[in-house]
Amino acid sequence: MTGIARSARASRVGWSAAALAAGVAALIPVLAVLGGVLEPNTEVWRQQWETRLPGQIVASLVLVVGVSVATIVLGVGLAWLVGAHDFPGRRLFSWALVLPLALPAYILGFVITSTLGVAGPVQTWWRDAFGADAWFPEIRSMPMAILTFSLTLYPYVYLMARA
Repeated sequence: MTGIARSARASRVGWSAAALAAGVAALIPVLAVLGGVLEPNTEVWRQQWETRLPGQIVASLVLVVGVSVATIVLGVGLAWLVGAHDFPGRRLFSWALVLPLALPAYILGFVITSTLGVAGPVQTWWRDAFGADAWFPEIRSMPMAILTFSLTLYPYVYLMARA
């Protein structure tokens, strides 16, 4: 074996050992959290089940189902519209429909909340134009969460439906 081959093999072994050490170091906090969750502290679980857990489970299921349905309808519908019809600006529109992939859901959530929230410019204008008691949709709600997630996730369905 030549010196270069021996050096390359030693380098690979060194990198493998470093990667293994980094993986173990990253796994330690995960194992600590899992150990804490699996620890049979029945009083904590009983208290969670009696106060918060059922509502959180229901809210999570509503969010999953709502986002799934809205994302599928939006993604497939837009893919069909762009694929089945020829209209002016179709190429630009089909390209623009992929742009939400560049925007994480939490950023869009912040933008929607700060723009449409009570102190935001849209709701301020709305109250100025229609009075302080004018109805405005609740921004921090399940429907808005479903809308926000759907607007950031539909491009995945759109791209698959277009393919």
